[in-house]
Amino acid sequence: MNRCPHCNQPMPINASARTGFRGVPLEMRLLASYEIDKVSGCWNWIGGRRSRRYGQIYAFGRRMSAHRASWMLNRGPIAAGLVVCHRCDNPLCVNPDHLFLGTQADNVADMDSKGRRGRVRGEAVNTAKLTAEQVLEIRALFGRLPHRMIAERFGVTKSQIDKIRSGVCWAHVTADNPESYHPKGADPVAPTPLFDEAA
Repeated sequence: MNRCPHCNQPMPINASARTGFRGVPLEMRLLASYEIDKVSGCWNWIGGRRSRRYGQIYAFGRRMSAHRASWMLNRGPIAAGLVVCHRCDNPLCVNPDHLFLGTQADNVADMDSKGRRGRVRGEAVNTAKLTAEQVLEIRALFGRLPHRMIAERFGVTKSQIDKIRSGVCWAHVTADNPESYHPKGADPVAPTPLFDEAA
């Protein structure tokens, strides 16, 4: 049985509160839909979920993430352009003390600073057909050769070349920032010449 986090009194879980019946006050539905982790202090959502990661609840006239509803109920409105982020890095947590407001950029920076973004890109992708050095060579060829010919030369599709040109793929590789693609201490490799200069 859950206990109210404010008064520590036993709180029965009402089936209609659990399913989000609109006649039950939001406070009761929220209280009935999480369990407190005594070790971390997280209020782990046990109600409905969206995309398997975040809790979901009907609140303030619409369906929303449970942690956003918890913030709005306990802290107030969320200004336009801000998101509710987790200090505890637990997407199911709805404890307002574990939440903070920030921009999406703040959220991504927080994630990166904690090493939580498992984004693999470039040569680290196990299906990559190109190296960072080859991408620089490809970029040097733009405007000198048609994309089809560049694709044939490097054994990739014209579509891949178009994506490199538009920045959809390999955008992290830049000539200005050699550390973005070279191991520490390695010297950048000069692009191979298009034509034999001796000829």
